[in-house]
Amino acid sequence: MGNNSYKKNPFRYMFLLYIILMLIFALLYMLPVAHVGKLNFIDAIFLSTSGISVTGLSTIDVSSKLTLIGQLLLWLEIQVGGIGVMAIMGSFLIFLKQSNSLWTQTLMTVDQNQNKYHNIQNMMVFIFVFSAIVQLIGFLFFLPILYLRNGDISTSIVQALFHTAASFTNAGFDLFGNSLLGFQENRLFLFVTSVLIILGVIGFPTLLEVFLSRSKKWSLFTKINVFMQAALLAIGFLYFLFNEFLFHSYLSTSGKLMNAWFLSATSRNGGLTTVDISSLHISSILFVIFLMFVGGSPSSCAGGIRTTTFAAILSSIFSPMFGWKKPVLFGRRLNEQDVERSQLLFFGFVFFIFFTVILLSRFESHNILALTFEVTSAMTTTGLSMGITPNLSPFSKLWLSFLMIVGRIGMLVFLYGAFQKRQKRIQYMEEDIIIG
Repeated sequence: MGNNSYKKNPFRYMFLLYIILMLIFALLYMLPVAHVGKLNFIDAIFLSTSGISVTGLSTIDVSSKLTLIGQLLLWLEIQVGGIGVMAIMGSFLIFLKQSNSLWTQTLMTVDQNQNKYHNIQNMMVFIFVFSAIVQLIGFLFFLPILYLRNGDISTSIVQALFHTAASFTNAGFDLFGNSLLGFQENRLFLFVTSVLIILGVIGFPTLLEVFLSRSKKWSLFTKINVFMQAALLAIGFLYFLFNEFLFHSYLSTSGKLMNAWFLSATSRNGGLTTVDISSLHISSILFVIFLMFVGGSPSSCAGGIRTTTFAAILSSIFSPMFGWKKPVLFGRRLNEQDVERSQLLFFGFVFFIFFTVILLSRFESHNILALTFEVTSAMTTTGLSMGITPNLSPFSKLWLSFLMIVGRIGMLVFLYGAFQKRQKRIQYMEEDIIIG
């Protein structure tokens, strides 16, 4: 009966798969060869969850607490989590010509947040090949920069390899000890990092259509995605530049421009930072929370409610003001079911974040802004922090671990897996209520 329920509901299978992987990596981190000193089970669980969900929040300093073996384990975990468990398994099965079963294709579709089976195998191959090529290019850029900084080739290779993966998968981990605060004036390093973050955020279906599609006409999904990505990046850049970095006298003019650009890019899901988040003005912190909440695109390494969801919500709000009965974007009417899903996703995120802030405020002494920031960062798998994560109680660490898993597999996958039942055929009478 239990196996049959998982067969009928692939959402539950996907959730279980990520839980199992999280536990396996947690046990591996606890091996003496993987860490220095003591590492308790709660911190190992938190680290493993943050890795498989490509979040980047951590209760330990991975640059000093993990050995080389531990760091390589984390590198492997963020690759699996970022590219997608089923994308990696699917590519391997395609290579072995064993991926034709409906069950396998269903799992790959759920893992990549797709709503269609067709071309899912081509998507898996593209994800695997594109990820490998992009990370190789990133590695070749970072290696000489880090070698000039370190003077040690072996350390530079490890750091370049790890940083490339952490940037592209939006994992947010670093081996530098203080995120990227030591690179504030290294414009080439920050620019390449931001490009990797953006490529990880924009989504594989969009990248596939932009780079490989023979059609000159983009789909509505790609139009919305590209427009929202560009708009949020530009708005974030201008906001952080004029609200924050113009007042940072220790930075050069080009440094102010690059750091404003980088904060805009990383706030969407990168998790790496060139500034101490807690030192930002409260208005900048609130705007970072907003960008984290929106997040990246569907079928990407990023979390959040996603750009298409945000666009659908805005359209459903403003379309009636312009006389359209249904939400419209780029001259196309949105599918009613897609609008309903976007609303479910939006309010699901709001509920989880709001409930968690209330819950944790009962156990934690941190101020409400810091708690809201940390909870949003975990729920959206962003990884930015105001520095309170290591000081959280064991219960709070476990609860945030749960949020990171939910954020990685997707709110809709979690809700459908937990609550989806056979559709009821009962229809109720309709009645008006007073609104507003």
